[in-house]
Amino acid sequence: MDANSTSPVPQSRTQPSIRSFFQPRSPNYAPPPGTATRQPQPHIQPPNSTSQIPTSSPPPPPPTPALPAEATISQITEHHIQPLRRINSLLLPIPYPDSFYASILTAPPIIHTIILPAQ
Repeated sequence: MDANSTSPVPQSRTQPSIRSFFQPRSPNYAPPPGTATRQPQPHIQPPNSTSQIPTSSPPPPPPTPALPAEATISQITEHHIQPLRRINSLLLPIPYPDSFYASILTAPPIIHTIILPAQ
């Protein structure tokens, strides 16, 4: 058999031609949600006058967990700035200027708080 000749593909294993891949085809869209077949809704019987429907409000959300015993909330001081710079440099892709950290120290204490391990 010649190296340039092709042997015919057996009819039992025919596969589409590569040319069929490049032929235009019409798109096959899914039907819109409104036209899909719907399941019939189960019939709900109206409540009779003897049954009571609870009208209470939903339960309140669970309480906020307390701080761990080893944590405290305190005002940011000068010795917190270097660890904060380190955390920011590891976690954030933007280097913050010195003025950013200086503004933390000069801002009113109600704005900036930090949770620290108890010592």
